[in-house]
Amino acid sequence: QMESVVKAMLPVIKRSMASPNQGVFQTSIDSMIRIERMFGKTAIDQHVETLADALEKLCAQQPNGESRAGAALKTLLTLCSEDSAAKLHRRFPKHAAAGTTSN
Repeated sequence: QMESVVKAMLPVIKRSMASPNQGVFQTSIDSMIRIERMFGKTAIDQHVETLADALEKLCAQQPNGESRAGAALKTLLTLCSEDSAAKLHRRFPKHAAAGTTSN
């Protein structure tokens, strides 16, 4: 059940993350939090690469893409395991260093 729910939510999260509308963008953050609360860090870890790809696209778009990517990454780092967080820190060193501290 977890896998089917998360797979169904991922496209919505990715589209919401790319939206120029702040409310829609916030929905992507809220959805990631909801997945972690319902299914735990494992659910986030299993799809962290997909979410990271969406963050990379967000960085490249719109004038405020960089700041939004930083906000989304900050949330994602709190929702995933330490191993996944370390991978995200390596993949996004600029954003990870700006908004978070290592555990």
